[in-house]
Amino acid sequence: PNVIRVFASVTIYTLAICGIIAFVFDQTLTSILASTGLLAMIIGLAIQANISNIFSGIVINMERPFNVGDWVRIGDLEEGRVVDITWRTVRVKVRNGYVISIPNGKVSEAQIHNFNSFNAVRLELPVVLDAKYPLMETADIMEEGLAAAPNILESPEREVRFKGVERHPGAW
Repeated sequence: PNVIRVFASVTIYTLAICGIIAFVFDQTLTSILASTGLLAMIIGLAIQANISNIFSGIVINMERPFNVGDWVRIGDLEEGRVVDITWRTVRVKVRNGYVISIPNGKVSEAQIHNFNSFNAVRLELPVVLDAKYPLMETADIMEEGLAAAPNILESPEREVRFKGVERHPGAW
């Protein structure tokens, strides 16, 4: 990458300048080296998060807990499809079309659910119904709709689950 090339060239030029100062001008480098050490410490503390993201990105690219195109949920964030994996961030496109950039440091610390780790993808779709509709009839209608839908596997078995009752603002 370009960053490594620039860093290497800056290091070589710095060493060349220090060599010229020490041997051509016959000056001591102690104060210059002490100030560059202090400067390096300040810069290191300033870019600590970026360095963490880069090393986490290297680990993620080596370990490959997910690939571009996989459907994932990272930590408590909304689930979506992985669009891009770089050294610094992972980009996930969520259902509403937004692309979320997650720093690799956060990704490496989060719990990762990879829904593409099997040959089939399990998808949960929340459906909110008015309480006036009978629960068993609506469950049967949803089961019939799933049975008629193309590309839905018989195994693992499909499910229609009742997860509870919620009171929404604006409801009486």
